Amino acid sequence: MMTRRPRPLRNAALVALCAAALAVATLAVSPAQAAPAARPARLDTQPLLTLLNRDRAAHGVGPLVLDARLTAVAAAHSADMVARGYFAHLTPDGLDPFARMASAGIHYSAAAENIGMARAALPQVATAAAHALMMNELAGQPNHRATILNPALHRVGLGLVHTASGAVYVTEDFTN
Repeated sequence: MMTRRPRPLRNAALVALCAAALAVATLAVSPAQAAPAARPARLDTQPLLTLLNRDRAAHGVGPLVLDARLTAVAAAHSADMVARGYFAHLTPDGLDPFARMASAGIHYSAAAENIGMARAALPQVATAAAHALMMNELAGQPNHRATILNPALHRVGLGLVHTASGAVYVTEDFTN
């Protein structure tokens, strides 16, 4: 299958280089260190939805539709990770993404979740970096890219929380 790149190769190389630098910085920071000194702020999800759909289109996959109930689940998970100082799909109470979706009355036959975290001076840059990390993962890492590009998944909920320390926690919940 032939795909078109939405940007020149030099921009892709720059994004990959920035993502690699941020990955090293992010991996060196524990969630407890990234915990906020003040109340975290939820961010606008539209820029991330645009990035997701741009990458899906570049690979011949239809766009995701932002779902309000999935977004509520994703936003609650990002906020919970920040508030309780963990970074995982499984909450300290033992709830996985599928249990969280079910408790919100969301029905599906296929579902997935991506989580990510990045730091930058501007929350928009950290959000873009988290997305770039997911799309440009190293071999052996969880395959966030495959989830983003999965044509069976059509709906998404996005939860973005920016902490006072500059970390952005990202939760992407997908269903068909």
